[in-house]
Amino acid sequence: MTRSEQLVQLAGRDIELDCTDYQGLQRLMQALYEQLLVRNSAQIESLNQQITVLVEFIRARAERRSKILTAFGLSPSVPGAMEKLLIHCPLPNRSSYLQCWSELEKLIQHTKSLCLLTHWLVKRFPPKATLGRIYKKYGF
Repeated sequence: MTRSEQLVQLAGRDIELDCTDYQGLQRLMQALYEQLLVRNSAQIESLNQQITVLVEFIRARAERRSKILTAFGLSPSVPGAMEKLLIHCPLPNRSSYLQCWSELEKLIQHTKSLCLLTHWLVKRFPPKATLGRIYKKYGF
């Protein structure tokens, strides 16, 4: 396998991991919302820590994908760049990675919606936990 093929495979595997982590993040965000409603500070803090860890993993993989795209002469900010990259993936994984990328885009949008809902709740009824710092740090 060439270095180029390895990089494309790495990007594809990262996308798969992101799909899994975004699903986990959604579960944590739902649990956080529920704990915010009952003002369970200990659980809120625990969930915030778990969310921070997942977001950091996701951020690192997104950064790596951006570097891979740039290495292939593709701009990460241009729509369709990832699809152009994944087309270079060998056939057994190509369709799976492309499907995962499409799914990831949907997961990201749904997660952002959960963040907005939770953010609204925090602004309306501020808890003692540090959720605001997470939102600010990761741009939610």
